[in-house]
Amino acid sequence: MPGDAAINTGTLLSFLVVLARVSGIFAFISFPGMRQGPEPIRAFFALSFTIALMPLWPVLPNASPSLGQFTGWLLSEAAFGIAIGLSLAVVTEVFLLTAQLLSLQSGLSYASAVDPTSTADSGALTLVANLAAGLLVFSTGLHRQIILAIAHSLELLPPGAYMVQSQTAIQIFHFAGTIFGTGLRLAMPVMAFLLMLDLGLALMGRLSPGLGLFTLAFPLKIILTLFICSELLTLFPRIFERLAKLCLSLVNAQLPAPF
Repeated sequence: MPGDAAINTGTLLSFLVVLARVSGIFAFISFPGMRQGPEPIRAFFALSFTIALMPLWPVLPNASPSLGQFTGWLLSEAAFGIAIGLSLAVVTEVFLLTAQLLSLQSGLSYASAVDPTSTADSGALTLVANLAAGLLVFSTGLHRQIILAIAHSLELLPPGAYMVQSQTAIQIFHFAGTIFGTGLRLAMPVMAFLLMLDLGLALMGRLSPGLGLFTLAFPLKIILTLFICSELLTLFPRIFERLAKLCLSLVNAQLPAPF
């Protein structure tokens, strides 16, 4: 009986350790409906992933750890999951920033819809970009690579072994900078074109006040923005694949050895 109790306790502690690692990822995941979704659903996904990884649950070095030691293990596991979750969130936030900038410049921000990610009012372009990024995660197989990374991390990183290094933090901050770098590069050409359109209409209206070009500016900018965005969407898969490769390389850098 004492042996069975020790085994049951060790299994329970292993479950909690893996659950902390998986929950850290779901804390920052930005799939539609996940960030502000119902808590039972988010907990169900975290528990499902944890149970699916049961054959890889680590054997704890101490079957009866102290409260302080076990708390340290949980913090270490949560830190590893958060590092992966942040890296994955950067990939989708690039497209959301692009859509927000274009919505503000074109006037589409006046038309709002409920965003399934944040349950708040968002522009139509932002909603489309959010859904497109979520679909690209599954169509490119990035979700499978992330699950594979978690599985290998359970083999390579024992509980409490992960430590946040300064180099790791710098790499995550630099990768987060691609939100602004890539997002602005995608949006700036369209914003520049819309700015030139505003200046042209303003000069024509100044020369001929009776034309009433102000009433035409708003629908014209929206039509041109939608047309350009339809062409811009064809670039999303290639950009997403490049960002996904950077995300996976950053995730692999958290492990002791590449897999």
